[in-house]
Amino acid sequence: MSRFLFIFAEKMSKIVTMPVMTAEMAQNKANLISDLEIIRNLRGQMTMETIAYDYYDKWYHAWMGGAGTFSGYQAKKHTFVQKLSMILSACESDRLIITIDHVKSAIKYLTAIERDMMEVTSSIFVTPGGELAERVLGIIRSFDGKEIDRTTLQKRVWRYADAETLGVALNTLATAELISVFEVGRDGGGRVKRSYAAL
Repeated sequence: MSRFLFIFAEKMSKIVTMPVMTAEMAQNKANLISDLEIIRNLRGQMTMETIAYDYYDKWYHAWMGGAGTFSGYQAKKHTFVQKLSMILSACESDRLIITIDHVKSAIKYLTAIERDMMEVTSSIFVTPGGELAERVLGIIRSFDGKEIDRTTLQKRVWRYADAETLGVALNTLATAELISVFEVGRDGGGRVKRSYAAL
């Protein structure tokens, strides 16, 4: 899995009822096909400008020496930086030269996707209890910071979680400091009523 980059978003940027290809999109598609045809015919070795290599070298030593022993994606991030730098160079021209801007952009783009990518990677190996907790967290987050009460939550998950199982999931999320828990009174039987919000 450490050789894959997962591009993931928690929410849609916009809601589209019926996707339609516009004239601009059709032109972009034609331009992309043309560019990819040129790129696939490039031959030769990519080289880095000296200033680009010096920047990459300093970043590499800081990254690899900054957090002890790395594994998985962390241990391979530098190779992704190299590959993405080459892609950016090929998209820009046929000179086969990597500039400092290509390296800086590659690092910036990879850093931007890392948080969500780690969530996707971890969810692949999630436990049954973790899967439920992730579902519950998704429901709570869908309220955009507003509180959701326990009854509403139970109505959302009753098909795959009883009250006891939901309680375990909520305790897990609270312990992980992913949600806030609020006491909002007591029910007719004197039991504490709670609501939840995402942190």
